[in-house]
Amino acid sequence: MAADSEYIERVRGYDWDDVTGLWRDIQRCATPGWDAGKALEYLVLKGFELGGATVRWPYTVKFVDEKILEQIDGVIYAAGIAAMVECKDYSAPSSRTKRRIGADPIATLQAKLTRRPAALIGCLFASGECTEAAEQRVNFTKPATILCWTGDDIDRCVHRRNFTQTLQRKFRICVEEGKHLTKCSTQGDSQMEMRNIICPSQDSVNFLNAWLPPEISASSHFFFPSPLSDAPATARNVLATHPLQALLIRDAHTTNPVLISDLEVYAEERLMLSAPKQQFEIEVVSPTLLVMLFETPEIFTAVFGERATDFLHLMGSYDPERAIGEAGATVANIIAHLDDTTRALLRATPTARRILSRIAKLDAKPYLRDDDWDAAWYRDRPQPTRSY
Repeated sequence: MAADSEYIERVRGYDWDDVTGLWRDIQRCATPGWDAGKALEYLVLKGFELGGATVRWPYTVKFVDEKILEQIDGVIYAAGIAAMVECKDYSAPSSRTKRRIGADPIATLQAKLTRRPAALIGCLFASGECTEAAEQRVNFTKPATILCWTGDDIDRCVHRRNFTQTLQRKFRICVEEGKHLTKCSTQGDSQMEMRNIICPSQDSVNFLNAWLPPEISASSHFFFPSPLSDAPATARNVLATHPLQALLIRDAHTTNPVLISDLEVYAEERLMLSAPKQQFEIEVVSPTLLVMLFETPEIFTAVFGERATDFLHLMGSYDPERAIGEAGATVANIIAHLDDTTRALLRATPTARRILSRIAKLDAKPYLRDDDWDAAWYRDRPQPTRSY
């Protein structure tokens, strides 16, 4: 039996391609080198971490006399939500099929939550499906809140390279409708995707999701370029292969107004090779999207605290990424510490207002999808995220 420290070290350098490969092995019931159930635990936690979440890797809770009280599969902090993770990978290796989970894991997770603050929710991840008994039990765990994730949910998150967005959707549906188990197809009916948003990088996607209004984030599909491509090229391919309107957000890497204007014209010319103008909008941000952290005194002070010096502010106005590094911070760490107040401050920045205005303008354009387009079909298509 491998120690958790070995697994943590193993997945430390994983990227989305590695996570996708591990999920494929889990689906095939073939995970050599992993103790039973461990592969799913680390896949889920690493998926959230790659999306900018803060994670606590699996650990044990002990009594005063050092006897183990609890085995915790992990904790995630994402989008203002704190969730304790419980993973169940019940397999039949001989037939390479997944067995459904019953109500017992729900009761186990519920017991762990009762010892902790009410703000903490539970997320039960199953590589297969849930039994009818489990589906009935999970909706009546008050005062605890437990969200169930099936294999279809995990598959969706892996292929879209975004666990946090599904967490936000599930949590919102639980708040509004009291449903603790909402499958992907139901989510698609409840909140159909309205637009594609192409960002300059993975950090940009995570940062954008951290402050966008939840209804916009949940109804958007996010893309970013591979290391061998750029945002306009990715946007062009997305427009050519996906039946949705698109917003391209491009970093200018300059503050020169003439160059910024040229970049917008150049991007428009490239996108029009794949789609008419009513299908897209372009927002060139100067110098990069992360300049939002330095645009107003309120957000600058809220994010950087004692490190919010005049020198750091000046540096951030011209090179936000370097300024963040000089402050000893990372984008992931900043995202993890955002709260409702700082999100509101971010939405009030000039760049955020321009982006929200672009989204409103895009949504108002008279562009219709094909009548026979359907969310389930779209969901199952190969996703081009990081493929261009």
